[in-house]
Amino acid sequence: MRSNAYRREATIIVEQNQNVALNTTMCIVQNFGPMGFLIHEENGNQKHKVFIGERHTCTCKLYSKERDLCKHICWILLKKFKLNKHDPISWQNGLSDRELSKLLEKSLESNVVATIPEKKLELEDISEVGITSMTRVCQRPIEQADICPICQDEFLSSHRSPVTYCRNGCGNNVHIKCMKIWKDHRTKEQNIVKLDCISCPICRGNFAKLGDLNHEILLCENRFNKTAKALSDEELIVGLITRRNNMEVHKDICYLCACSPITGQIYCSNDAGNFSKGNKVDKVLCGNCFNKCIRLHTEEKPETAVEALIRPLSRRELSKIPKWLIKADIRSSIQSGRCEGGHASGLLAPGQQCRICLMHFQEGEEVRSLLNCNHIFHSNCVDPWLLHL
Repeated sequence: MRSNAYRREATIIVEQNQNVALNTTMCIVQNFGPMGFLIHEENGNQKHKVFIGERHTCTCKLYSKERDLCKHICWILLKKFKLNKHDPISWQNGLSDRELSKLLEKSLESNVVATIPEKKLELEDISEVGITSMTRVCQRPIEQADICPICQDEFLSSHRSPVTYCRNGCGNNVHIKCMKIWKDHRTKEQNIVKLDCISCPICRGNFAKLGDLNHEILLCENRFNKTAKALSDEELIVGLITRRNNMEVHKDICYLCACSPITGQIYCSNDAGNFSKGNKVDKVLCGNCFNKCIRLHTEEKPETAVEALIRPLSRRELSKIPKWLIKADIRSSIQSGRCEGGHASGLLAPGQQCRICLMHFQEGEEVRSLLNCNHIFHSNCVDPWLLHL
């Protein structure tokens, strides 16, 4: 039975609140059973309790005044429970028992997250130089539809925020900025000190020690605490790469190197025998061969970091961009001062990651530092984009 009258369409106020909710970042900092949530709006000071049930409720002033769906309730329904705003359930003041059961069942299915306890990193005992032996779970690979359990936003969006992960439990990923909000709430509620562990928002195990997490958050904030122009340039560079990294695959055969299929832009010959973008014909060049034919030398014209990335490279030019394998020896790193306070430094420092795949850098991985901007990515992440339009 439904305790509230069924709405055939959303009211204007509810539609407005739905649109606001979809364009607002909120964080779930505590759960009260499967249908109760304490949420914190990004850059806000207040927290609100939202309960989904026979009649939805929220502790915010707007709900207390209007007694209708506020942006916080809409956010839970649309972001947490993944309802479409055109679904009639999304604009009801409350739900029937059957609707609640379906909503909960759908939520449990979408929130099932695989763990990887078998993949662990064991660091040797080097207590003589100040670090005790430890076992750490590897970072779980980030897939296309994966979302942050706190803000419910996708990791691999056009704007990719840095992530951290549960190192002692499940290996699942969380935005660093969201984990800071989660950590701040936990320390106030539970009076956690530096050596205590913060719980994981997914597996509820030990995510990391408070001191280690604070160190990672501080490094991340310092790394991205730049001027507005520098920050916008970096976001533009990462956005360009991530948007263009999903390149089209063509079944054509390259006229010169005979590679097939061709990934990225293809170039077709016209009647004069010149190659350019156009309709498919008999003779086709892949991006690599096209670049070799028309651009054997780098341009001497000065370029900005963004212009340099927009322009495709040939293999010959790509070889001039520095790349290297990440190497580290914990004992020698500490003795040489590259390990501070028991934390690795450089690319192996907490929070250092490729901004394309969001995976933290690991020893033995090949990375490339882009000219002009000096941003560092996994070479297998950035090379395909650099070689194709």
